[in-house]
Amino acid sequence: MEGLGNPANLKDKTQVIETVQGLLNDTFFLFSAPLPGLTVAQVAELKNSMPESTKVMTVKNTLMRRAIAGSAFETAVPLTTGSNMWFFVQEDIKGSVGSIKNFAKANKLKEFAPLGGVLDGEVFDNKGVMAISEMPSKQELYGKIACLIQMVPTKVARSIKAVPTKLGRAIKLAKCPDDEPESA
Repeated sequence: MEGLGNPANLKDKTQVIETVQGLLNDTFFLFSAPLPGLTVAQVAELKNSMPESTKVMTVKNTLMRRAIAGSAFETAVPLTTGSNMWFFVQEDIKGSVGSIKNFAKANKLKEFAPLGGVLDGEVFDNKGVMAISEMPSKQELYGKIACLIQMVPTKVARSIKAVPTKLGRAIKLAKCPDDEPESA
């Protein structure tokens, strides 16, 4: 989201608010991370490391509060303190938070982590954001469902094949005692 400039006048501020509201329309999960202590190059590196479906912006707190007012993310108001970067996640929560973890590790930033986030109108702290990021992604769930669906015909086929085999064994066992000659 480059090119928004410095929101010093009303027109630029309105543009920032509209941009954030546009991003919020497509956002599934919103979270923030601290900006202080990062260089411009590190911020650019972090933005570039995010999944394609995640947008990153630095937004002044007042403008962010105005943008989220009346939206599903209005509960994020407590997160609008300090200098933050905002992450607008459309799909890949795990990949987005994972990118932050990898970035912090690569740049030896022990304290750098998400401050909090909002999912379905509920505010989460850092631990909550980390817990959400450990949940399987849509793609992983689709893969598991597809695997389970493929297993059903296989199990049915095995069961159908096993019935005649077991029935044949049962008949053979039932016949065997009668077929043996009696010894007196």
